[in-house]
Amino acid sequence: MTKNTPEAMQKVVEKLVVDLEQIQDCSEWECEECPLWLKDIEEDPHYGKHTCGWFLLKSATRKILRG
Repeated sequence: MTKNTPEAMQKVVEKLVVDLEQIQDCSEWECEECPLWLKDIEEDPHYGKHTCGWFLLKSATRKILRG
């Protein structure tokens, strides 16, 4: 297995952030039908308590960029 360099990982995360920002939100979905809906409540410093995997994904990518 090849180990990624920090620069390569930064590029991947930056592309992910751009892709995530292309879609403003998931308002077209009913939460329980959304593929990113979490069964358990997640507590996130940016979004608070929620069951939205979309928020979790956006928050995690921001944390990686701040790294």
